[in-house]
Amino acid sequence: LEAYAGPRTIVNVLEPANTMWRLLDNGLNEAIVLENAHPDFSFRRAAQTCEQDLARTKADIAQSRLLYERIAATDVSSADRTTQFAQMKLVREFRRAGVNMDVATRDKLRALKVDMEKTASAFASTLSADTRSIPLEGVSDLAGMPDDYIAAHPPARDGNIHITTDYADYAPFMAFSQNDPARKALREAFRTRGYPQNIPLLATLLQKRQAFAQALGYANYASYATEDKMIKTPERAQAFIDELAGATSAAVAHEKQMLSERLRANNPNLQAVEAWQYQYALGQEKAALSGIKNARAYLEYPRVRQGLFAFSEHMFGITIRDWQTPVWAPGVSGHEILENGQVIGRFYLDLLPREGKFNPLTEYQIHSGIVGKQLPLALIAGSLAGAENAHRLIEHSSLVVLFHQFGHMLQDLFSGEQIWMANTSGRTEWDFSEVPAQLFEEWAYDYETLRTFAANVNGEPITKEIVAELRADRDLDIGLETANQNALAALSLAVHTRDAANLDIESLERDIDTRNAPFGAEPGHRAAGMRQLADYSALYYNYAWSRAIARDLFTRFTKDGTLNPATGQALRDAILAPGGSKPADEMIGEFLGRPSDLGAERELLTPRPKN
Repeated sequence: LEAYAGPRTIVNVLEPANTMWRLLDNGLNEAIVLENAHPDFSFRRAAQTCEQDLARTKADIAQSRLLYERIAATDVSSADRTTQFAQMKLVREFRRAGVNMDVATRDKLRALKVDMEKTASAFASTLSADTRSIPLEGVSDLAGMPDDYIAAHPPARDGNIHITTDYADYAPFMAFSQNDPARKALREAFRTRGYPQNIPLLATLLQKRQAFAQALGYANYASYATEDKMIKTPERAQAFIDELAGATSAAVAHEKQMLSERLRANNPNLQAVEAWQYQYALGQEKAALSGIKNARAYLEYPRVRQGLFAFSEHMFGITIRDWQTPVWAPGVSGHEILENGQVIGRFYLDLLPREGKFNPLTEYQIHSGIVGKQLPLALIAGSLAGAENAHRLIEHSSLVVLFHQFGHMLQDLFSGEQIWMANTSGRTEWDFSEVPAQLFEEWAYDYETLRTFAANVNGEPITKEIVAELRADRDLDIGLETANQNALAALSLAVHTRDAANLDIESLERDIDTRNAPFGAEPGHRAAGMRQLADYSALYYNYAWSRAIARDLFTRFTKDGTLNPATGQALRDAILAPGGSKPADEMIGEFLGRPSDLGAERELLTPRPKN
């Protein structure tokens, strides 16, 4: 391709480049899957080597000036819209990497990118290595903690019991400990992780990012980061954050009042719930809901799996059958999706715990579907607690994750009739990529859906009351959780729009938390421990953005019927099948008949009196 000197046509340039990227993605994705799922260590290590080699090759290709020039010069004026859209994205990606710049600028950008990656890695490593702890004098200070937690925390050589800021220690202690001063101390310790080392590292990272963006002609890094996303500009991101803050304020006040009343039952002198009391009070409030505990008896994994298959068949007009194919480990199953008797996609399930396996449930796109070249192939892998037991019962939280990953997978499989790799589901706007998965979570809380497969040992379907309590449990602190995420989003955006050379990070953090965080500015140094600043840059708004869109899309199902196959087909046609072949705003408009808004999110955030 680099040596080709003939006419810049679709056949001579775009098609062979497409083949190159297809084969490269296939190899890279296969290596990633086997690196994370194969039972043999030496095989996993070999797959890791392949993944690293292929990733370097992909990065080298992305820097090819000659390839960029040939693709940019290809005449697509008479081609269809999807071809024009694919070429536009390819050219934009090259330009965002600075491939079109002069040699000196390209060298500068390359050096800045290396520096950014090293600094972000150092920030994350510092945070991971910084485990702090608080001392407790004796077992009496562990009042309220489960027996297994107490047994796992014997006194150390100094005679004290040490509770660390590691999540496995921190989360249960904040939820169950009756020791209010200890919870306060542990929260402050948690919010000082990474300090002070990470503040200058973050300042350096922000300066490098700003220099990178400005070398490409952008005003700031937030403008660069948002350009190819749905949100488009930092101004639109800030407008979303502000609108969500307004929609959340009443729910935050209501929930803080509810949790304060819960704590006052044992402490009449308490004025209002504080940040370090939030999770404990929430746990006390949730203890009155039995739905979470009771739901498990209705969720036998084999029945759940068949229920997911039947749900997908009903909603999208497909048939799912077993696929007899070699697999990499016992317990891995293969499946085919058929439509009108034709196989349109295949997938694996690898959900049993296994040594050396990446445990969190994850969906992997192995092959993107390309018309006439290859069928889409996907995998859901991880360790599903309960799937391996004799009783084979899973938690409702695991069911939610299964629905989430099934949403990702069906988008990958239903979008398998693309021509161009640039238009596959993995190339949709980043801040739309989680929308289908978050939409599918809604069915995990839907009674009409759950009653089709959730049944106890006697065959009795799950009750409306249990499902209502599952939803109540999910939404009990929706205002506080949304406000907290919104404060993080506001900080991640703000530090990437201000002048990095003159930025007082901690002062900005306090100001944003005072205005946005549900408990205001707290002691500690949250920015030093906010790994999302390294991973998400300016884009942490995506968490709430995706959820708001997903809930808006689900309003059509609440109107038409949550199990309405006609609406399911409309979802498939408008949202799932296009993959990345058109802008997400356009797909949403086709499905809803209007632009997305915060109406569904506002409805969910509206405080309601307790029953």
